[in-house]
Amino acid sequence: MQKPEFPCLPNTIARLKKLASDPKLSAKQVGRAVATDPALAAAVVYHAIHVQHRHLGNPISTLRQAAMMLGIKTVTELAEGLPQAAERLGAGRLPHYMNLMGRAALGGILALTVAYERRDLEPGEVALAGLLSPLGELALWAVSPAEMETLSSLLGEPGVQTQEAEYVVFGTGIEDAGRTLAEAWDLPELLCRSLEPTNALQPRALGVMLASKIAWHAVSHWQKPGLTSDLRLMAGYLGMNQSGLAVLVDDALLEFNNRCQDYGLAPIPMLRHVPFQEPKAQEPAFCLAPQPDVYGRVEQRLVSLDREQHDAIIESFIFALHRGLGLNRVIYARLERDPFPMLIAEAVIGTDYEPEFNRFKLSLEGGHLFSRLMAKPMAFRLKGRNQKAAWDLVPTEIHNLIGTDQFLACSIFVHGRAVGLVYADRRYPSCEIDESTFDRFKQICRMAVKALSRAPEAETPAEAEAEAEAEAEAKENTGSDGAA
Repeated sequence: MQKPEFPCLPNTIARLKKLASDPKLSAKQVGRAVATDPALAAAVVYHAIHVQHRHLGNPISTLRQAAMMLGIKTVTELAEGLPQAAERLGAGRLPHYMNLMGRAALGGILALTVAYERRDLEPGEVALAGLLSPLGELALWAVSPAEMETLSSLLGEPGVQTQEAEYVVFGTGIEDAGRTLAEAWDLPELLCRSLEPTNALQPRALGVMLASKIAWHAVSHWQKPGLTSDLRLMAGYLGMNQSGLAVLVDDALLEFNNRCQDYGLAPIPMLRHVPFQEPKAQEPAFCLAPQPDVYGRVEQRLVSLDREQHDAIIESFIFALHRGLGLNRVIYARLERDPFPMLIAEAVIGTDYEPEFNRFKLSLEGGHLFSRLMAKPMAFRLKGRNQKAAWDLVPTEIHNLIGTDQFLACSIFVHGRAVGLVYADRRYPSCEIDESTFDRFKQICRMAVKALSRAPEAETPAEAEAEAEAEAEAKENTGSDGAA
């Protein structure tokens, strides 16, 4: 896809033509009208950015700026040039797409609300990032509507989580597509940053992520897993209690409900009427299956990489664990030593819809399980709470975060120096991690250590000797299956 050409809403063109007849029309009014149709918003921003690139000036980062640059005539022409949702998708697929459009629009409203509450200097930037947060989904409805219909149907089944359903239908997370397209199309920086899960540690990006996630919960009528943790994280982010958050969110919902029929949606229940508790847990509909061919390809890739290709090594490493071994959530956390030892998420996979998980940060003080793992190269498998000595060493904040009592972890040492830790789980206790998976986990950890230790081809004899010692040390120490 060369540029955003997503199907636009049925009433968009008529709304724009009505606006054009107003002699007092302002850029702010045009921006607000465009914000009701995320497909048009993507096209307008893209067009404005690429026109602006030809006429140097300040970067385009809000719909108001884009509308001011293009004017109502050009905006209307862009809408007329887009596919029409009713014609492109047909009666069967249209309701699914309209639901997405409504969720995106609500995400924009909530993002703007959050920005105002935090007194953000550029609230329009935050609103635009929230509006286009489901960029990958919009793009896939344009190019793969049959697969997106399958995904939507799958998500309607009990016990099916978004991340796992995307894995089954597409073999990867949809947000990967969104990130790639946002960067390729030179879309605003905040949008690009908010589509990268590890940027949940950045306050503005986190606000966009949370607005998008709360919009998802709202359109799902507050019945999806993770509700309590997401609301708690949003409340903490805004420095509010539960009732204050409900007032803020409900104001946004009132605005959205005034036009929810435009998206074929019923009015969304107010948050103040929703119990602040997690919906009843459901057994997973399926567990992710390993893909041995993917695992094998990544093994071959790791053999070809060296220490100067750190990002590629880590990306391949966690990809092998997620796709190759079927582990739902994987984090590589780097070790920071200043001002005190701490593990901080550097790369994640399988956690696109879990902003709290993506904010992984853990102090190594206190003698807990992970601080002990970081004392020397070691792989570890927690089998369950009956492994009491180890379970009791898991920090409380990790208990609350992961929601499972089974996981794998391995400290990563390069040339005898601790550099990070990899964590992986299957999210659900019923999707057990067996001995074979643990063995392959240890194998890929050893290969990652070798790659991180490997000098480029023109290495000295001393570097070759150091690399051989590192490989021997990695092989010797990645074999633990008990308390550290």
